[in-house]
Amino acid sequence: MAVSEEIQEWLDKADEDWRVAEILLRSGEELTLPCMFHLQQMLEKLLKALIIARGRRIERTHDLDRLAQQSEALEIEGLLNLCDTLTIFAVNGRYPGDLPEVSIREARSYCTLAEEIGKQLVQRITE
Repeated sequence: MAVSEEIQEWLDKADEDWRVAEILLRSGEELTLPCMFHLQQMLEKLLKALIIARGRRIERTHDLDRLAQQSEALEIEGLLNLCDTLTIFAVNGRYPGDLPEVSIREARSYCTLAEEIGKQLVQRITE
């Protein structure tokens, strides 16, 4: 099914965040916090696209748990756990402060999970 221009813009921006996260992981440097930020951004944009695809208005929030509830995609395995993990990196990840340490191995694991969940969200958006 064709998606609206608005939804396509959200999908394109989510894809851009995904690609940045992948590049950061492949860089060979310890850039895990920016990677986690971009994974959070990707998931946020996909959830917002799904909310729009379901005919609802989106609110201005970075709270992935709240967006997951509104998207009605809670049955996707691992979605809520990923939301819980990534929400802290939304804004806090852009400033110095008390963020959890994330190893390259952990970041890769989150990347894999985000990719799997992202594919399921895109499928629902384009149905």
